[in-house]
Amino acid sequence: MGDRSLARQIADLPDRPGIYAFRDRRGRLLYVGKAVNLKRRAASYLERSGGHTGYTRGLKRRAARIETLETGSELEALLAEARAIREQQPVYNVAGRHARHYAFVKVTRERFPRVLAVREIAPDGASYYGPFPPELGLDDALAALQPVLRWRRCDVLERKPCLHQQVGRCLAPCGAGPGESRYAGMLATLDSILRGEGMRVLALLEERMRAAAAHSDFERAARLRDRLQALERVLQRAPFLTLDVVAAVRRGPGAARLLGVRAGRLVAAREVRGPGEVAAFLEAAFSGPPPGPATLPADLREVDVVTGYLARHAGSRWLVRADQAMPSARTVWTVMAARA
Repeated sequence: MGDRSLARQIADLPDRPGIYAFRDRRGRLLYVGKAVNLKRRAASYLERSGGHTGYTRGLKRRAARIETLETGSELEALLAEARAIREQQPVYNVAGRHARHYAFVKVTRERFPRVLAVREIAPDGASYYGPFPPELGLDDALAALQPVLRWRRCDVLERKPCLHQQVGRCLAPCGAGPGESRYAGMLATLDSILRGEGMRVLALLEERMRAAAAHSDFERAARLRDRLQALERVLQRAPFLTLDVVAAVRRGPGAARLLGVRAGRLVAAREVRGPGEVAAFLEAAFSGPPPGPATLPADLREVDVVTGYLARHAGSRWLVRADQAMPSARTVWTVMAARA
């Protein structure tokens, strides 16, 4: 890299999670990254082979100094990285410097509400679920769900059923359709699906996709496949927008770093030893109400980072989800001990 002393700097880095920053000889910030292991990640830049892009090779030529900040966990490193990129705009962090455009599921405030994918939260009394990053494909996910749940598709409620009702794609609350209680039940089902109970819907859509392929309707099968994949991505992420979650990072026998997540935000982080310290952590993290909906760009990005991390580690032995009520300190400690 740009300075041989950089190798000596990297040799002294800790084997802990955190963020690192490269600067040039004039002290200009070039790049900020996150690492589960700071020393190992920084040392990868010293390797002559390793598939580095031309962009990375340019960074390597200019870098003269590295700075690090330990964070205690990968999730905290991800949040610190996003914050540093947003605030300091490093030269080589091209993607992270630009604002991301998020989508939300909107359930309108009407007698028979519509379900829409929107890009902003408005003060209109509607219910919103999100944010969902663009790569999840929220429009396709809702397109997969609509024929199953059959919410109304018309902007203005018609006086009599239209073609959508005739082909079984709408509950038809206009005129001959269901009463408000049945329509409200459909919306309650949608709510439960977006809170993590969508496996039956996925199974139904997969069955329809296979049936279309079996009848050589490959175009429809491909469309169902794409929508099913989008729905799977959304449903993997969606529960963590509302759940209370305890994530643990092992620190050795009888010790861990606990992370408390509520409504997609990291609300507490603490090193603990024993059930007593776990109880104090749970009280501090979960005794009050959860954070309100994210609307500001910085808050939206935090929710994106946190829920993305939890979704990627959904099957991890170190995540304790609280679907109904926060588990007791003894329960959390017992789970941690059993999974050590």
